[in-house]
Amino acid sequence: MGTRFLVTNLFLFAINIAFSQTNSYQLKMDSIFEISKEKVTTGVLIDRSPNIIEMKNFYLQDIVDSAIACKSLEWIALYYRIYASHLNLESFKYNLNIAEKYPNKLRPNDMIELGLIFYKYDKIKDNAVQNGLLTVDTINNKITDISSPRQSPLEINSCLAFSFLIPNSAQIYPV
Repeated sequence: MGTRFLVTNLFLFAINIAFSQTNSYQLKMDSIFEISKEKVTTGVLIDRSPNIIEMKNFYLQDIVDSAIACKSLEWIALYYRIYASHLNLESFKYNLNIAEKYPNKLRPNDMIELGLIFYKYDKIKDNAVQNGLLTVDTINNKITDISSPRQSPLEINSCLAFSFLIPNSAQIYPV
């Protein structure tokens, strides 16, 4: 139990550091990805944001009608990843301090929030480089869209995930 509490606190600390550096991180990502913002039709380019923790691929999938239940820390990492992937941070209208609301102890009749994410996002096609839609410049660290105006190196996928927003180390007291 003590180990889980320590891991939870370290993770939340890392999230806060990552969140506080989002603006400078996004400027860096904007200098790497030279892809027309008009081709990012959802306003979210998931490739601009790293996996904060290792997440299974089924959290980000292209089947809209399948729901994934995940652990609270995975859910919050996915939440911040989607935030960091926005081309315009002003369009993210959700509570960014959600990690601070985690209760450490639950009493009888406490309400536990359910986190739900349903997002459409753009991602780079797996074969975009091979098909001549993107070029990768490893010297200048650039990924450049070289596709015609009628083509796109991107595809639209969906994310649907939910979790109870309590840490794994939360204690529930019997009545």
